[in-house]
Order: sequence, then structure tokens, then C-alpha cells
Amino acid sequence: MAGGEAEPTGPHGPLSCYIWYANYSTSSYVLYCPGVWDTVLCWPPTEAGTTAVQRCPKSKGIDDTKYAYKTCRPDGVWQGRVLGDQGSPWGWTNYSTCVKPDLLKSMKKMYGMYVEAYKDRISVSLSGWTVEQVGLSFSLIALLVSFFIFYKSRCGRGKEVRVHRNLFGAMLAQVLLRLLIYMDRALNVGDMELLPSPLQLWNTPILCEICYTLLEYSRTSMFLWLLMDAYVTHSHVTETALNRKLGYRTSLAIGWGSSAVITTVWLVTTLVKHSTQRCLRGYTSTPYFWIQFGPRICFIFMTFALLINAIRLIITKHKHSQSEDVEKSRRAAKMELIVLPLLSVSDVFLVATTSLPRSLWQLQLWVYSYRILRGCQGLFLSLAYCLLRKEVYGSVWQWAGHYLVSRQYERARHEDSQLCEAGETSSLGPPETPTETWRTKLAKMLRR
Repeated sequence: MAGGEAEPTGPHGPLSCYIWYANYSTSSYVLYCPGVWDTVLCWPPTEAGTTAVQRCPKSKGIDDTKYAYKTCRPDGVWQGRVLGDQGSPWGWTNYSTCVKPDLLKSMKKMYGMYVEAYKDRISVSLSGWTVEQVGLSFSLIALLVSFFIFYKSRCGRGKEVRVHRNLFGAMLAQVLLRLLIYMDRALNVGDMELLPSPLQLWNTPILCEICYTLLEYSRTSMFLWLLMDAYVTHSHVTETALNRKLGYRTSLAIGWGSSAVITTVWLVTTLVKHSTQRCLRGYTSTPYFWIQFGPRICFIFMTFALLINAIRLIITKHKHSQSEDVEKSRRAAKMELIVLPLLSVSDVFLVATTSLPRSLWQLQLWVYSYRILRGCQGLFLSLAYCLLRKEVYGSVWQWAGHYLVSRQYERARHEDSQLCEAGETSSLGPPETPTETWRTKLAKMLRR
């Protein structure tokens, strides 16, 4: 109903709002603003140059006997917050009349006192997101390089490396999902509440929940694969029947299957108990998140215990051992003890922090530390498990050497074939077979 009080609307979401007014009858001779969802109410198509009115939504601190306003400009575009400025295709809704007087007075007082501090904090938060995106980009590059090395070099074989591949796969999934979420925010500039966009994950309910669910699933899987890796390291310095029974398929079931069960229980509980929040908003601060975080803490402690015991056995029982497996286990245990805190500290940051620091420098320290540690986790993992390992260097150089030798071998054969076709060998004395030529060149190159 344009230019007056709108009828009570039933839809509660962008899709249902669109369906609700899909067949709305308007005059072909009159210009209308389209029906829109402003994240709170669904507004009907409104005649240009008029104002639509609806009762305020029922909520704490809101007077639902008052009315909210939304103006359609004469050119058929929803009015923005500033007169003459569209702001966004969805315009701006005036909810200031909905706020109860005492709450509105408190809000104005707080706004006047903290407006500058709020701007500084928003700037720190946005800078933190940028820092994390840079870290995620480096992590993505490092993980892809590590995968290439795993599959091309000789170090990409063995039970340990198969576990590492799954560990890197879980980390790669996290990095890609976080980059997807941040790219979605960057492409849809503005506040998600005031400037809603149908292209945002935030306004795509099912896809949004899937992204965050997969993110938490891959996070839990990562800690399980860290536990599997610690178990493999521990098994090299101990000999038990269990070591021989736990195969790769069992490791797959534990690494991916157990985390799927945990994530499913958490998701169902959160959807039932936290269903009023769109896109699981604020799920990390709910008590139900401990369904995910509790097992992760257990996996971290179990991993730590296995690594400490492996080092203890190496020091006490294998101190003078010359076994290659024992030496590899010693290096692996030390490396994993360094990586484990770097991968788990961001989770501890997230859950242990009940409120943001009050002073600006404390907020900067907290935000930048948290974002750097979380964004660079893939980089830390790649450096520790692949890029900084001596055996990886040896395998990569060996693989590169074989590749260069094969290329030069093919080039030598190609040159010999051209010489034979041109008949140049007859002018140089006794005939020389092409096979002798490329073999001689290959031998000289290898001696260098």
C-alpha cells in the first residue's frame, strides 16, 4: 500500500519477501519503487514520490505501537539515509521513531561520548581483516606448493606423507572457505544490516550455513589429523600390536568420519537452540559451540601427550640409537610440538576472550595477533611439514635433476636427428651414429 500504512507483512527473509510481492499488481502508467527486504521488514512496491509506513517490529527496546518509514523518490528509487543520495538499491529505512524514548536518549548520549573511539575501533577491525586476508593468501600459495611437492617428489610417498596430505587438505579447505567469506564481504561493501545484498552469503541462508559448517568441520578434522600424525610419530619409537592394526583406512575413518559426527551433532543442536539468528550469527559465543571446541581441546592434549612420550622414549631408550626411523621421529616430534600451539592458539583466543579490550592499543595488539596467527596457519604448516625439511630439499633437487636431464636428453636426440636428416655427418669424417652422439652429450652433462 503506497503512500500510507502498509498492511502487516508475513514474509521474514529476502526470498519470502520476493515471492510475497512477485505478483503485486501495479499500474503501468505509474512509477513504483520495487518491493524490498531491509533485513528487518518486508516493504511492498511503493508509488514514486510517496512514503511507505509499517508498524515497528516487536523487539526489546522497540515500541511496536509506533511506525517505521521508507521513502520512494520521484524517480522510482528508494531514498538513502541522506536526502538526494540513494545509498544502495535497497534504500534506507527510518527506524528512529521505533526506539523507546529512554533507550533513544541513552543511545544518543553514548554515541556522543564514544563516536570517535568507535571509529578507531572499526578501523582496527577492518585493518585486522585485511591482515588476515594477506596471511590467508600466503597460506594458500604455500599449501598449493606443498601439495605439488608431495605429488612430484619422492618425499610424497609413505604413511606419514599420506597423513600429511589429509592434514594439508583440511587446512586448505579452511583457507579457501575463509577467503570466500572475506571476498564476499569485500565485493559487497557496506554494513550487512544497512546495505543488504542478495549476492551476499549473509542473505543466502542455506549456502551461508553450509559454508560455516564446512569451516568448522575442516577445523575439527585438522586437529584429528594432527593427532593421527602424532600417533604415527609415536609408533616409530614403540612396538605394539596396535601399531600394526591401525591402517590408513582406519585413519581416514577417524580423521574425517569422527569430525563429521561431531560437526553434525553441533549443527543440529545449534539450529534447534540458536535458530533465531540468521547464518548462525554469533555461534562461537554460544555454549553449544563447546560441542566442537571440547573435543578439539581433547585432541590437542592427546596429541601433546603422544609427542611428549615419544620424545621421552627417544631420550631414555633410543639415546644412542642410529636408526633412521628414530632420528626422523625425533625431528618430527620437535616440529609438531612447535606447530601444535600455532594452530590451536587462535581457537583459545576465540573462546577465552569474553570481551574486547577497552584501550585502543590493547585492542590493536589483540586483533593483529589473532588475525596474523589465524591467517598464517597454512603457511606455518607448510613451512614446518614440507618447505623447511631437509629430506624435501633433497627430493625436490633430485626430481628437478631428473627432469632437467630428461629435457636435455630429448633435446640431444632431437639435434642428432636433425644432423642426420641434413647429411652433415658425412662431411665430418667417419660416420657417427645418432645414438653415440646423444649418449656422449648426456655423459658429459652428467659429469658436470
